[in-house]
Amino acid sequence: MQNDERKQHEEFAELMRLHEPLILHVCCTHTRYRKGKVDGRTTEDLYSEIVGELWKSWPSLQLAENKAGWIHRVAINVAAGQYRKERHMPSHVRIDRNLDTTPEPEDESLITLLYGLIDKLDDMDRELIFCYLDKIPQAVIGEIMGISEDAVNKRIRRIKDKLKELNDKERSS
Repeated sequence: MQNDERKQHEEFAELMRLHEPLILHVCCTHTRYRKGKVDGRTTEDLYSEIVGELWKSWPSLQLAENKAGWIHRVAINVAAGQYRKERHMPSHVRIDRNLDTTPEPEDESLITLLYGLIDKLDDMDRELIFCYLDKIPQAVIGEIMGISEDAVNKRIRRIKDKLKELNDKERSS
């Protein structure tokens, strides 16, 4: 029995190593900016929570045909769930000076603007646009979100239009 358990741990660890960039990207996306400020949660904390949830769902993950899609879905759900919880909590800002991912000042202002606009979207649209920005194929996004690929395409167009409209309102005020 111990060999079987050890094998499962090794398979899980290998899958986490293989998909670590995907998980880290979701973590960075959801912790980097919230209303133009560095989020109080750390990327490492969110990463740990996601891996914990993936381990809890390991039996289902083993059966999944599209493991990357499954991992992304769990990661997005954990990140979005944490964001929903934290919206009602007082925010604490922690800056980790060891991270060397600081964009150029002009890029940072555009990124801050984009994330500020995205933050005004509802939860499903926000998650969908993050998947799109992560360059996940629309078929996989559809699978993750539980909608058809055609519906994903239409929603992305509507979200882009909504973001343009929000941006125009921001500029005019």
